[in-house]
Order: sequence, then C-alpha cells, then structure tokens
Amino acid sequence: MEEAVRYTLKTLIRQALNSYEVELKGLREVESRLPWMCTYTLEWILYCKQMEINYFSGQHDVTLQLQLLATNLHELLQNPGPNSNLITLTLHMLHLTRELQAHQITSVLDYEWQTVIRYYFEDDVVMRSLGGQFEWGGEYQGVWQVMVNTKDIRRAYATVLGGLNWGLGVVMQGPSGTGKTETLKELARSMARFCLVFNCSSLVSTRLLQKLLAGLCYTGSWICLDELNRL
Repeated sequence: MEEAVRYTLKTLIRQALNSYEVELKGLREVESRLPWMCTYTLEWILYCKQMEINYFSGQHDVTLQLQLLATNLHELLQNPGPNSNLITLTLHMLHLTRELQAHQITSVLDYEWQTVIRYYFEDDVVMRSLGGQFEWGGEYQGVWQVMVNTKDIRRAYATVLGGLNWGLGVVMQGPSGTGKTETLKELARSMARFCLVFNCSSLVSTRLLQKLLAGLCYTGSWICLDELNRL
C-alpha cells in the first residue's frame, strides 16, 4: 500500500510537469487536480528550473523571474482564501530571488544558492542542498499550513540537511517555544517524510527506545526527540 501511494504521488508530479511544459496547460489548471504536497513540490521544481535557466545560465538578469512571481502573486491574491499556502510560498520565492539579486549571486555554486533546498525532476524527484542529494520521500502529508520562511529557518534547514548528508543526527538548541520542533516538522513535510515527535521524560525506558528506533529504521521515518535533556 505504501509503495502504491508513493508511486501514485510521483506519477502525479510527472504528469503535471508534462501537462505544463509539453501540453502548455495553465499552472493553476494543472495544480487544481493535485494534492497539496504535489503542488508544493511542483512549484519548487519549476522555480529552481526557471532560476537556473533564466538567471544563472543567462545574463544574470532576475527581472523576468521577479515579474513572473509578481504576476503569480497578483493572480493568487484575487482569491486569497483557498490559496493562502500558495501565497506564502510565492512570497518566499519572491523574497529569496530578491536576496540573491541583492547579494549579486551569479553562479549555481555560490553558497547562498547552495543552501536553498532545490527540487529537480530526473526520472524521480530529488532535492539538493550543500552538495548533498536527498530522495523525495513520497509519504502522503495531506494539507499543512506552510510556515513563513526566514533566513534563520533556511540556515536551520541547511544545518539539518548537512548532518543528514554525513549520516549524523542534529541537536537544535534554543529557548522554549521558539519553533524548533515545528521547523523540523516543516522540513520533513517539505521532503515528503514522516516525522514522529516523541516527548521525552524520565519515565522512558531503554526497551521502549529500542522498539521505537527499530520501527523508525524499518520505515525510514524521522524522529524528533523533544525535550531530550529529560531522558
């Protein structure tokens, strides 16, 4: 069942790309038939492709990309209710593009572009960041409220993915209630991975942790050990 769901979601993205790029159907028309997680992934695939073709491989003029994003945003704002997630996502892409322009980033190898989680479709959906390549999980996520993306969140994403690329875990430190757990959950959802949040306490036994970690290894899911210091 799980493999059938993953295959279906990846097939939907492949068909959507074909409808948009080959059959030249409107993007909103294509996305109207997709679950949200496929729409999210499709938006990032198209954005990364457009940036690398129109900006990095061209005259390094970001005007065309900014105009495209502004037009998309204006269209979405005509009906903001059902498009709130797309509005947040488009605003993030708009601000990211302006930041790259302000820092005069002209190469795909520049650090600022490398830290962005970049989506590509190469027979399958893959994500790249800081020299690492990650498989799109294909775990059905339903609809979630997209977080407002900031420089600090992108820095946290880059740190987590850097650790994953080296096969390491990551400890996120900071004051309580600042969004550490939600940031990790958002990253997992954006990569189509299931993330289990486990609230640690002094009552947790080693046997329980053994069973928990064995299940995670079997499924390939992520785990967030909240309040780890309580163990």
